[in-house]
Amino acid sequence: DGWAHFHCLRGRGRTTSAMAYYDIFRNHDKMTVEDIIKRQYCIGGEYLDDITVWKSSTWPQERLVLRRDILYYFYDYMNDPQGYKKTPWTKWLKEHKKT
Repeated sequence: DGWAHFHCLRGRGRTTSAMAYYDIFRNHDKMTVEDIIKRQYCIGGEYLDDITVWKSSTWPQERLVLRRDILYYFYDYMNDPQGYKKTPWTKWLKEHKKT
């Protein structure tokens, strides 16, 4: 029952990622990961499913793909009966060959 504040320099990509992780943590059992990502976009964040490199971007495509994929992995982790509360996140990633 408190506030969480997320903000990065530009206030879009990393902020949206952090908010999406928190949203997945809170709502993984109520929504699809695609809907969580769309919700974060609709409230003003980046569309994290879009892996198109911007013209002036400093992020190469492989980093955009990794950013997107890790969100999906985290969603899987939260929904796996052997995931959250039973297996540490990094161990779960290694066991599922998602590193």
